[in-house]
Amino acid sequence: MWVRDFRQEDMPELKEMEEKCFSDPWSEKILQETFENPTDYIFVLEDQGSLIGYVNVRVGIGQGELMRIAVIPERRGEKLSVILMKRAMNCLKGHGCREVTLEVRAGNIPAVMLYESFGFVREGLRRGYYQNPEEDAA
Repeated sequence: MWVRDFRQEDMPELKEMEEKCFSDPWSEKILQETFENPTDYIFVLEDQGSLIGYVNVRVGIGQGELMRIAVIPERRGEKLSVILMKRAMNCLKGHGCREVTLEVRAGNIPAVMLYESFGFVREGLRRGYYQNPEEDAA
């Protein structure tokens, strides 16, 4: 199992992972635009030739944003998101990001706990931010 940079040939598996992991999956067009954006970094977690997770971060001037993180449902509970978060945070730190932001479904307790374990603190609430189903972002 290892984390590596996303490659164009990973797109079909990434799209499939989006559909498995999110009720509001990103389209292939959004994923392609993300891949082509020079301020976005996508890292995939590969195990035995298959993608089992990924993380996407965006780098700004002194600031970063966690855009997306996913682990396929059948591999959740193995702390794989910790591996992805470490890679993401190292990337952001390496680009001089002193501050990192994110949004998370308020009811996604495992994700909230993951982010808190990396030092994130809740700063606000965006009411009705998510759709399908509608939910606040913390």
